[in-house]
Amino acid sequence: MNDLVRFQLPAKFILDRVLLTGPEIGLGFDKGWLRAADAVEIALAKLKVGIPLADAEEQLALLLPQDTDLVAGLAAKLQVSDEPFEERQRVWLYLILDWLLRHQSKVDDPHDVIALLYDDFGFPEEIRGLVKFIPPSPDDLEFTLDELWQRYVERERVRYQQRNEELLQ
Repeated sequence: MNDLVRFQLPAKFILDRVLLTGPEIGLGFDKGWLRAADAVEIALAKLKVGIPLADAEEQLALLLPQDTDLVAGLAAKLQVSDEPFEERQRVWLYLILDWLLRHQSKVDDPHDVIALLYDDFGFPEEIRGLVKFIPPSPDDLEFTLDELWQRYVERERVRYQQRNEELLQ
């Protein structure tokens, strides 16, 4: 990843969409997408609904506000996982693109940002059609870039909503 684009997403925004796994929290903190307090809030939300947590994630959830200097070490421990890096990265791509979609009026050219994200995330095929300088696939010719972007966000929202439901069962 190149880190050409930087976003910090609030815990409330994330929790309204997906219950991150421990490794996803670790990656988000490591990449600067999550502030320490938000990482703690997300882990605590999972603890409160009874989702089993790894030791480092439970320690993260129980941190006191004055102990946020411990988040980096716990986030590093959370990243040691069998969970595929591509899956961890995918949830963050979705969250960032959803955030950008909802806040695009605050960005000069959101499609330039999408092109940079495409590079940052290693050219993921699932957003190739959202990049303005790449010709659309024949199936996407009838849609604008904004419509394709909205469709991507909605498709991923449904995917993570289903994952949340499975976790809560």
